[in-house]
Amino acid sequence: MTGRKKKNLISLVSLLVVLMLLIVGYALVADRNKKQEEKEAAKEDTSYILSNQEEDAFSNISVTSGDTAFELVYEGDTWYLSGDDEFPLDQTKAGAMADGLESLSSNQLVIESPEDLSEYGLKDPLITVVGTTTYGDTITIAFGDELAAGNGYYSMVNGEAKVYVLTSTIRDKYDMSMTDLLKVEDTPDIDDTLITGVKVSSDTFPSFTLLYDENNATDHSGQNLYPWYISDVYPQNVNADTTAVNDMLTNYTTFSLSSCVDYKKENLGQYGLSTPKTTLSVWYREEEDGEVLEYTVYVGNQDENGNYYVRPENSDCTYIMTASNINKKFDVNPFDFVSKYTHLLNINTVEELNATMNDQKYSYKIDTTMTTDDAGTETTENTFYVNGTLYEEEQTFRNFYQSIIALSVDGVMPEGASYQDNPVLTLEFVRSEEYGGNVTVRYLPYNDSYYAVEVNGIVTYMIDMRKVDDMILSIQEFE
Repeated sequence: MTGRKKKNLISLVSLLVVLMLLIVGYALVADRNKKQEEKEAAKEDTSYILSNQEEDAFSNISVTSGDTAFELVYEGDTWYLSGDDEFPLDQTKAGAMADGLESLSSNQLVIESPEDLSEYGLKDPLITVVGTTTYGDTITIAFGDELAAGNGYYSMVNGEAKVYVLTSTIRDKYDMSMTDLLKVEDTPDIDDTLITGVKVSSDTFPSFTLLYDENNATDHSGQNLYPWYISDVYPQNVNADTTAVNDMLTNYTTFSLSSCVDYKKENLGQYGLSTPKTTLSVWYREEEDGEVLEYTVYVGNQDENGNYYVRPENSDCTYIMTASNINKKFDVNPFDFVSKYTHLLNINTVEELNATMNDQKYSYKIDTTMTTDDAGTETTENTFYVNGTLYEEEQTFRNFYQSIIALSVDGVMPEGASYQDNPVLTLEFVRSEEYGGNVTVRYLPYNDSYYAVEVNGIVTYMIDMRKVDDMILSIQEFE
C-alpha cells in the first residue's frame, strides 16, 4: 500500500471515530434530558391538591389560635365578625383567609400514618381553621410545628392521618389576633405644595398655627416676600420664612397609622383620647385651585414602646402612630421657621428712613419715580438724600440701606422678661398706607448680651447687641 493510500485510510478511520463519538454524545445528552424531564414531571406529580373550591365558596371561617378564637361570616359581599357587626374587619385579610381555603395544595407529604402526632405539634395544633361552604361542606386545617429547616409547617387536613407541609405564607393568613383583624383606615396622601395651613395645639409640644395668605397683612416688605405667617405663638402674627416652611411642610404629607388597637368609643379614655390635649390639623387642596380640605388627628398617651395612641377626627377607632412620626410633626420649634428679619422693606416703598440714637437723628430721604416707556416697560429711579443733602453714590447708599434692613433677630424674648424703655437705636421707616404704613423698630437694653426688639410697639424677639452696636457705628460713620 502506498503512503498516500495509507494516509487516506487513517483519515477516514479518524472521521468515523469522531462521528461515532458525536452519535454517542448526542444519545447521552438526549437520555439525560429525558431523565431530567421525567424528574421534573415526577416533581410536579408530588403536588397534593387539598382543596379546590369555586370563588366565594366559603360563607363561614372559624379560627382558633392559642387563646384567640373568632368566627367570620360572609353576607352579601362583605365579611363580618360573628356576633359584632360593628367590628371594623379588614376585608383584605378576611378575603385572603377565604382564598387560602378555596385553593390549597402541598408539595410534600411527610408521612401517611404517624404514630405520634405530638412529634409534629399536631396533637394540640397551634392553629386550627375550619371553613364552611355555602353548600355545607367543610375543610379543616391544623397547623403544627415549624420544620427544622424553617421552610414550612407540619399540617393536617380534614383530620386525615397524613401529615403535609404547608408554607408559611398559607399559615400567616390565619395567624391573627383580634387586633390584627381591625382595619386601618385610609389617610390622605398630601402634596406639600398644596398645603395651606398647619395647626398644632398641645400642652406637651410647642403650639402654633401656620397659615398661607397671598395678601398676608403682616407682610410689609412691599414685595410679597411672606405669604406664610405664624399665629397663636407670639404677641402678634409674625412672618414665616418661606424656604424654612417649605422644608417643614414635608413632615405633614403622610399620616402612617401603624395598627388599630381598639374600635369602641367608650374605651377612648383609657388611651388618653376622650378629651385629648394634643391636636394636629392640616389644611390642603387635592389639586391646584381645588377646595380646601382638612385632616385632623388627636394624640393621646404613649404605649409601652413609646409610640402614641391617636384618633382621626370623625372616627371612634384608636390607632398607633410611631414616636418618630409624631415627633417630626409635633416637636417643632416655631422660631425655626420664623423670618428673622423684622423690617425687610423694599427700598422703593420707603419715603424716608430716620435713625435716632442718643438724641442724635440721622435722616435718609428716598425719592422714587416710576416711568413707563411706549412699550409698557416700567423703570424705577431713586434719588437719595442724607441729612438733607443729595447723595450721588447710588450703589453705596443701597448697600448701606441693605445692611440696615438685614439686621436679624436671634431669639424670642422670655415671657414676662423685663427690659428698659430707653432705646439705643430707633429706626423709623416712613411709608404710605398703600404699602402698609410706617414701621418703627426700637432696640431696648435687656441684658449684657441682648437687646429687646420692639416693632410698632410690640416686643417679640431679642437680638445680639453686637449686631446693633456695629450698626450704630455704621450709621455714625456713613457720609
